[in-house]
Amino acid sequence: MNVLRLVLLITFILGTYLLGYTQDKIILKDSTQITAYIQAVDTVYVYFIPVSKETGKVESDNPIQLILTDIEEIKYDYSISSSNNLSLDQKRLKDTTDFSQKAKNIFFAAVLGTTGLAGFGYERVLFKKEKIFMGLSGGVGFALNGISFPHHISFNLGKKKHCLELGLGGSYMTGKVRTTAYNLYAVYPIIGYRMQPANGFSVRAHLSPMIFIVQPDVSASITPVIPIIGASLGYAF
Repeated sequence: MNVLRLVLLITFILGTYLLGYTQDKIILKDSTQITAYIQAVDTVYVYFIPVSKETGKVESDNPIQLILTDIEEIKYDYSISSSNNLSLDQKRLKDTTDFSQKAKNIFFAAVLGTTGLAGFGYERVLFKKEKIFMGLSGGVGFALNGISFPHHISFNLGKKKHCLELGLGGSYMTGKVRTTAYNLYAVYPIIGYRMQPANGFSVRAHLSPMIFIVQPDVSASITPVIPIIGASLGYAF
């Protein structure tokens, strides 16, 4: 029960942060500053939702557009490479304001977690919208006494490149303990953090309590539920 309460608390804190609105800043040529959540920038307009400077809450649900020629500078609430030296056009090309622009293929290497000691895998993004994307992955993991084949589906919620990851997965494991061979299957929920840019390197850290479904001849030597933490480094394209 205490573990469940801790998981719920972490979910609430991460969700509040990741799903909250940003405080980007639009500086007009007359020096007027607008605090906003910037949704998109095209070749003519910037589209945004006004955000209260005091509370950080949105002031309207309706997007507003400004013509780029009236804008001196856009400052985002997260850092991008050499941000202070980029022109408005360069920032527009570098920035990705929502998940609908993200790559669909991710190769990753993992340590601990559901892969055992280490492993690798592939994830395919099946569904993506502005603040959510869904991925399906599979891979191979290695341990001292066996091999595993983890697979899962996850929903990633957030803003820009920072996500709260929630999902459900399973892993088939086979190997030998002393002289006894085993074939096990475990299911696991996923809660974690993911840094997922539009393209390039991504990072995951997660908690995945494994619930084992075991054969009778080895059930006495296996703990039914094991809390497991893991991490992975991937490349999206």
